[in-house]
This record gives sequence, C-alpha cells and structure tokens, in this order.
Amino acid sequence: MLQVTFGVFHLVDSAELKTLTMAATSICRPDKDLLITIHTGNYGSVERILSFANTLFRELEEAEMGNALPEKVDRPRISELVSDTYLRFWNNSPAMLGPRQS
Repeated sequence: MLQVTFGVFHLVDSAELKTLTMAATSICRPDKDLLITIHTGNYGSVERILSFANTLFRELEEAEMGNALPEKVDRPRISELVSDTYLRFWNNSPAMLGPRQS
C-alpha cells in the first residue's frame, strides 16, 4: 500500500495536467491538500488510488496526443533563443531573432 500511495503521490505531483493542456505554468499548488492526503496514506483503498492513477494516465495520454509539440527538440533554435535572451538582458536591447525557419 505504501509503495502504491507513494507512486500515486508522485504521479499527481509531477503530472501538472494544467500545464500540459493549457500551456500555462502554475507556481501555486491548488492540489496541495490532495497531495498531502495521498502522501500520508489517507486517500483511501488501493483500488481507489489505482483508479485515480489510471484516470491521470488516460488524461496524460490524451494530452500528449492532442499537443502540437514536435517529437524532437530544435536544439540550435533553443540555443539561439537562450543566447538572445541573455544578450538582451545584459545589453538591454530588443530581440534579435527573426522569423522561425521551417
């Protein structure tokens, strides 16, 4: 039971479905009480925990299928973006990146 509870806790903690489905990052944890309940083993039976975990897995799979992210990271583009961001910050200048190359 402890291992299952611990696994579901980390699933919920790391899933961040809002981030995947809405492309927004949330710093506050509105699900804090749920995470504490799972972590302390007070969420319920193993069946309830597994059902909850399976629901989250299904939602993650659906979010993955519906996203527009490429399969591979464009490392040169990311490197250019990071470099430009640093330069603009330190030089207080406008963005230098042009339109995205396809």
